[in-house]
Amino acid sequence: MSENLTLAALSAAMGGSAAALRSITKLQPIEGEGGKVFPSTYDKGKYATEKRRLASDDGTEREVECVLLNSVQSEANAAELALLHAIEREQIRLPLIEVDFSEANQQFQKDLPNLTSLEVPHRLADAILRDSMLPDGTRFSKSDYAARWGRSNLWNATAIYEHCCPRQTEI
Repeated sequence: MSENLTLAALSAAMGGSAAALRSITKLQPIEGEGGKVFPSTYDKGKYATEKRRLASDDGTEREVECVLLNSVQSEANAAELALLHAIEREQIRLPLIEVDFSEANQQFQKDLPNLTSLEVPHRLADAILRDSMLPDGTRFSKSDYAARWGRSNLWNATAIYEHCCPRQTEI
């Protein structure tokens, strides 16, 4: 693909067999080149690291230890929240499962926000969804929905999509 991505090139890729878009972007800290960055720390204040291969000017490669500034999982979470905000602003429509806590809020006198399949930790396999009750009082995991859902796979997710309606179908 060309150095500069054009709408025509992107449209052609989407209409063909492309499965991903790869973009290599040189990033700088907000204060400019040489500015500080603050990576996340983990257990006992340690940084997450990973090994990368860097090419030298002479074409040789060397392996270096790099501090991970952001993980794939963190980026996915941020993308999912961006999708949820776009749904809430009615800018897009996507299949979505939502757990409604309004009855629990009355019972426990707490203000629990509803949760969607874009927010719960394990997404569609989360216990919050699995253990929810359907409007007729049936536990989701014991329902016909769950039986069909469980037979879904990467090649046929019809049963999941049948039960995901933007802000209309709630579990």
